Amino acid sequence: MAEFELYRAFSPVTVLTSKPGVMKGIGTVYDAAKFLLEEWPEGKAGPKHLNARKVLLSCLEGNCSPAVARVAFVEAAKEANIYIPPAEIDPVSAGRPSPKWRYGKPRRRS
Repeated sequence: MAEFELYRAFSPVTVLTSKPGVMKGIGTVYDAAKFLLEEWPEGKAGPKHLNARKVLLSCLEGNCSPAVARVAFVEAAKEANIYIPPAEIDPVSAGRPSPKWRYGKPRRRS
């Protein structure tokens, strides 16, 4: 197994750290497991946190996909109220302003 596969990348998740106002992006199973074990805010470990630990460690062993591990991590972060949802982007325009904003109202010619 290649060394980069040990980290098992997934779509980034943003969470609040134990430092007030500081956010952290988590993009691999390894980083998520390390965050759960070493940086999780005190007093915010619940049943979903324990489940996420089991799933992430299982995923590092190669027993599940990174997508499953990501879902478990996000659920634990939501339970601890440290999850930061991604910004809403209009999927049709992919964040670009609508063409109707470029032009003013049509004017009547007399």
